[in-house]
Amino acid sequence: MSDTSLDADDRRLAIVRGLEPRVRLRLALEASELARRLALTRLREAHPGLTQRELVARWLHDSFPTLELPAPLR
Repeated sequence: MSDTSLDADDRRLAIVRGLEPRVRLRLALEASELARRLALTRLREAHPGLTQRELVARWLHDSFPTLELPAPLR
């Protein structure tokens, strides 16, 4: 199920494909940063006692459960 019609999605995709690669990369990085901030905000609200380092470690573990975290994040 989608909240966007196929026609609208096709037009959006055509616009994105018409952008310069550096603009597309910037948009992707901004979307990624927004997703990270939202995830950390959700975790901070669910676990208010955790430090920023603990929140990042939790976020990484939730995102990549098989990833072995570096020593400073364990």
